[in-house]
Amino acid sequence: FSPAQYTSMGHWVLRKSGEIDLAAAKRAVQKLTDRHSALRAEMLEPLRYLSLLDYSAAMWTLYGPLLDASFPLACTLRRFISWSLTKTWPRMKCRTREQVYGRDYADGVPFEVVRINDGQVEFERMLQQRRESLKLPYVVMVYKMYCQLVDVWKYQFGKGCGQFVILRRSESDLVYVDVKSCEWGPLVSNHSRSWQAPPFGFPSLFFVPLQTGSAVWLRLERADELHVVYRHGRKRSDKHYHMVAWRALPRTCTSDEGTTVVSFFSICMMHHIGDGNCFVPLSQDLLSLYEAECSQKSPMLAAPCVNGLEVLQQ
Repeated sequence: FSPAQYTSMGHWVLRKSGEIDLAAAKRAVQKLTDRHSALRAEMLEPLRYLSLLDYSAAMWTLYGPLLDASFPLACTLRRFISWSLTKTWPRMKCRTREQVYGRDYADGVPFEVVRINDGQVEFERMLQQRRESLKLPYVVMVYKMYCQLVDVWKYQFGKGCGQFVILRRSESDLVYVDVKSCEWGPLVSNHSRSWQAPPFGFPSLFFVPLQTGSAVWLRLERADELHVVYRHGRKRSDKHYHMVAWRALPRTCTSDEGTTVVSFFSICMMHHIGDGNCFVPLSQDLLSLYEAECSQKSPMLAAPCVNGLEVLQQ
């Protein structure tokens, strides 16, 4: 038995335009955990007890006011029941960061770095597995996806086939060239002004604005498999073609040399931590702390209000 508020929410994933400073990110997570006592709070009562009082209190807020319109003794009964619910409410305990997270993380900081080698399918599967296995109040993860894109790729298009090449123009710039149509364009991420949203249901990794006005979206399905959407024309309503591409020859290089690394920030929280209006200020504080750690400046954070959790545990 587990109430919905004590299950994990979905991941909030941010794609970083450059490399993530892992040391700065870890310090930011540590300071966020120390700043917000909600991230260090634990229940002292069983979940079933919490659920019983939660449902009882909800029903009482609906039917309790009816006693005010009844005989005088009913008003006294209402105050007594309200007082009883208050006195028997589940207790919370604000612990230290090491007490809450030290069992899973030696330094008490809920921060992990994960390497992805087999494309977006592996990335999405790991996000799902991490969400389902989350037991702590929250965790921040950095996913580094290693993509070997520079190669010759062969695709099937209708009854025919074709090839395109992905070339490295500079250390960070890649270019797509179709061998048959001679269409070409740069690979851009969602941080570029040239980026266009992919078709619905196709989470692409890169967008290619072709010099002819047409467009290509690339999804790295697996390490040696690309899913491609080609739009023939400039308008979003123009026809789209879906293709699957494989490497023309087996990949022989197993080192990270020449690899494109795509970095993601991921935050996953329990519902009782991030529901309502709580998720936004927590994530904003985390990003502000990270920027301050990178620039070695004081973070611009709002002063915390009176901490209700510290009052509840008294």
